[in-house]
Amino acid sequence: MGDLKAHLGGGDHTLLETAEAAEDAAKKAYKDALDKELPLPSHQLLSTQYAHIQESHDYVKAARDSLSKAAPNELRPPGPSP
Repeated sequence: MGDLKAHLGGGDHTLLETAEAAEDAAKKAYKDALDKELPLPSHQLLSTQYAHIQESHDYVKAARDSLSKAAPNELRPPGPSP
């Protein structure tokens, strides 16, 4: 996990932002698919999966927001202030 954090250039907040962005892309893909005319079993399956993705997205967003409020100084990259 530390290698991933280092590769992304940040800590937990960066990982949560990256996860949220990926989930936003997944939500859009599911929404686009659900907007099409699909056989009922396919639509039901995608609807169930979409609900799980939305739930996961909300959890990650809440965790990111909580981290932002709990430790705002940890969110700044090392180096001089802008």
